[in-house]
Amino acid sequence: MGGRIVSTGGDRVSELGERLRRTDPRLLLPAAALDEAAPPDRLELVDVLPLPAGGPGRCVAVLIDPDERLHVVPLVDEGPMVRRARAGDGAALAAIDLLGAGALATAGGRFGVRRGGRRHLVAERAIQEELQSHDAEREVYRVGGRVCVTWHLTPEALPGPRPDLVAHVRAVGYDALLDDVGDLVWSGASWVGPLVSATAFPPDVTAATEYAVAAALADLVAGDAAATAGDLALRLGVALAGLHRALATPGGLGDLPRGQVSAADVARWRGDTADDLTAATVLAPESLAQRLRELRPRVRDSLRPLEAAVGSATVPTAGVGLSAFVLLPGEHVRLAPEVLAAGAALEGSPPEFDLARVLRALDHAGRTAAQRLAPEGAPVPEVALLRWRDEVRALTVDAYRAVLAADDAAVRVDDDLLHAAEVVEECRLLARAARAAPGAGDRPAAAMEDLLSSGAASA
Repeated sequence: MGGRIVSTGGDRVSELGERLRRTDPRLLLPAAALDEAAPPDRLELVDVLPLPAGGPGRCVAVLIDPDERLHVVPLVDEGPMVRRARAGDGAALAAIDLLGAGALATAGGRFGVRRGGRRHLVAERAIQEELQSHDAEREVYRVGGRVCVTWHLTPEALPGPRPDLVAHVRAVGYDALLDDVGDLVWSGASWVGPLVSATAFPPDVTAATEYAVAAALADLVAGDAAATAGDLALRLGVALAGLHRALATPGGLGDLPRGQVSAADVARWRGDTADDLTAATVLAPESLAQRLRELRPRVRDSLRPLEAAVGSATVPTAGVGLSAFVLLPGEHVRLAPEVLAAGAALEGSPPEFDLARVLRALDHAGRTAAQRLAPEGAPVPEVALLRWRDEVRALTVDAYRAVLAADDAAVRVDDDLLHAAEVVEECRLLARAARAAPGAGDRPAAAMEDLLSSGAASA
């Protein structure tokens, strides 16, 4: 992180920090983080920001563990006891008030607010907070059904502020973003952000992942290739390509610095993929573990195109995939701006990695639909599922390419690199599925086997 972060938060930090130092870290970290790795033996308070609109003792804390990883924790300070805020405690609601106001009432602190395009103040204190999704990296709360608050639980610390990607893409004409309320950032010895993001959702929004499964169900029942999902595929390809084009376009904030893939990046991707495959193998039942061991050499060979990516340009996104998109009434695809806010804290990856995430999610949507149909006496032939997958994949990639070809954009798609990126993503999904449901059976290997076979067929 470029040097240890030392708190200068004064008496408030010292008093709360002493009590936190005596608190079991397992009471402060989310369950998903505890499932993925052994919890740190202690957490020290670096800084704290009160959230008075949520009620007495509500605050957001920046903590650091012995490995100098940062943790963002919404807290309820109850005097002798300190605990993690839960749904209904008012922390998410208070964050909306803070971000919607666009300015911090505290003076001299190191917290800052990036104002979004929507001024959203919560007047009603009884609005419901509901935990919508969570993993080791983020928790998402829906507040009052209209605003999502994302706690970025393990933010990256960097040597200096990163550009406001949300403002940039809007300034250069990208219009497929939802309205955002804003982000909370923090600057200590390093710049960190965002800690918290809030996005305003219009009524009747459908998550793209949910819509993709429903579309696949309709297509597989009708036996009509990608009649329903095809339109979604086209819209996703256009929206993602437009985003990448906007990030590569000068204007707005000036010419955004473009990163390049290094040999160290390639080594990291290879290492992460090997670790993910190992984790999936260790947690799998023996029948699946044996299949994964047999696939390992093919996975390793499929990653060779990564070497050719050294020196190619990256886009500063934070893993934009299908889950980052929603559909508005009329099937208009929109991107949650918090994904870009988080992306500002990363060096980026080739655009093929974002496209690969979308393609693998669409593949899994089709498989989920097929699994739902099987118990109903309507098993889907494998050939029908693969035909659906291939059609949706081709429509997405062709739409993506068409947008970029129209104005000779700097972003290009390399088919071999795209396939390697899909393998990297599939290994990540395998490991995540294995951690969520150890011993879940042989089904997860089918997607990897089909992916590796499709790569061999196109070679």
